Amino acid sequence: MNLGFSMFRTPLDVIRAWLATHRLADPMNIPRIVWPEDRRWCVVTPFQFSSTYVAGSADLIGKLLDQRDRIDVRVASLDDEL
Repeated sequence: MNLGFSMFRTPLDVIRAWLATHRLADPMNIPRIVWPEDRRWCVVTPFQFSSTYVAGSADLIGKLLDQRDRIDVRVASLDDEL
């Protein structure tokens, strides 16, 4: 099993379109880190983990937390076990 990774530089629209068509096709081949050029936020899905971490402004995190009725979301802490 190859545990390496590839890095691509692409517009977010390309990632959005790719995820819309490949979401279930090959879950092992999804973007693990998405970090836009302006560095305002970051999304990380560690290899072989069932969680995705989002870092960003308090406003962004607040908007995610407001969606708790639609998605499983909570604030992570430094002592969380992976």
